[in-house]
Amino acid sequence: FPFDDGSCDEVRRSRWISAAVDTILAESANFPHHLVNGCRAMAQIVLDEGIDDVPPTEKLREHCREHKREYYDARLHPWAKHITALACAFGNGDNAWTPIGDVKCALMASNEYGDPVEAKNASKVIEELHAHGYVDVRQGKCRPVLPSLTSHFNEMQRASSVQGNEVLQAIRAASPDRTGPEQGSIAR
Repeated sequence: FPFDDGSCDEVRRSRWISAAVDTILAESANFPHHLVNGCRAMAQIVLDEGIDDVPPTEKLREHCREHKREYYDARLHPWAKHITALACAFGNGDNAWTPIGDVKCALMASNEYGDPVEAKNASKVIEELHAHGYVDVRQGKCRPVLPSLTSHFNEMQRASSVQGNEVLQAIRAASPDRTGPEQGSIAR
């Protein structure tokens, strides 16, 4: 980084870098692949614009989110039709364990295009995600394995929570009220 061009004092430079790094850490969920890309974006901003009084937090945030979208769109391609439903099922908080029955209900209520998914296919999606290491399954509950995948689902859920979203409404209508954790295998 061309930090020593004389146009920026040490305190201002340190504040700028600190704010930029905090943004990258928050957006990457400490996943190395996303951390590296956030650092590359920060380096490019420094080379293009230098360091000024206002850290480029919004620009960095948008770059990190865009990269995550591209990364997970590619990795989750086989389940692309179900991503909105999965986001609505899993997007309830970082590392939240979700009853498998709730995830299945979300998948059965609607996929990306608003078509219902059969129960056996809903179970198959969860089994395949588990086999590929994207979800952890324990005692009738599951959660995304990677913190960055959880944050990706959370962002997708927030983005889809706009009023009038038919997919989200169908999923909410189909989600049962649960008084206790569901026990058993994925197929339940």
